[in-house]
Amino acid sequence: MEQHILSKSEARKIILHAAGRSRPAQFGYGIEAVYQLIDQLGFVQLDTNYVVERAHHQVMFARVPDYELSWLSELCEGGRVYE
Repeated sequence: MEQHILSKSEARKIILHAAGRSRPAQFGYGIEAVYQLIDQLGFVQLDTNYVVERAHHQVMFARVPDYELSWLSELCEGGRVYE
């Protein structure tokens, strides 16, 4: 098996892309972008303790520019994601 060694720059690009942080609005806008983000990440940990806002909403705010708090609930209620 051939082995490929990544440079720090290559590794950084892969990690940022996988985390949804490689470019602004990587997943687009709106509720569908929230679904695409969760699908890419595989899960988002729900956090009931917060100072500013619950942690899972912060993940969405940082990656979906027009994020609205209600969208995560809507996706859960519609059965597209679950808690």
